[in-house]
Amino acid sequence: MTTTPVAPLTDPATLLALTDMLDEATDVAGDRLSADARARIFAAVDTGTAEHWKAARSAVVAAPMTTLWQAVVAVGCPETAVPTRAQILLGLEHAIAEAYA
Repeated sequence: MTTTPVAPLTDPATLLALTDMLDEATDVAGDRLSADARARIFAAVDTGTAEHWKAARSAVVAAPMTTLWQAVVAVGCPETAVPTRAQILLGLEHAIAEAYA
């Protein structure tokens, strides 16, 4: 699982959308994500590296138990792939919408 790092996340609209999603995401207890989980997810989105993806993929992003990995697989990312920035954002958006549905 190797990837080429992507350009840093600098687009204001994407940064705002990611921040909003991280504010809405919840852990297994339904609480707001910890600072550590938020940082790991942000790093995965920002860098696109396998190392950061491995650190972030197990974070629960929607109660009761949807992990970031499950969220991106649900929107079509292959199970063993390192998702793109767009796939992570789409997965987060989908998981959060499902949790609030």
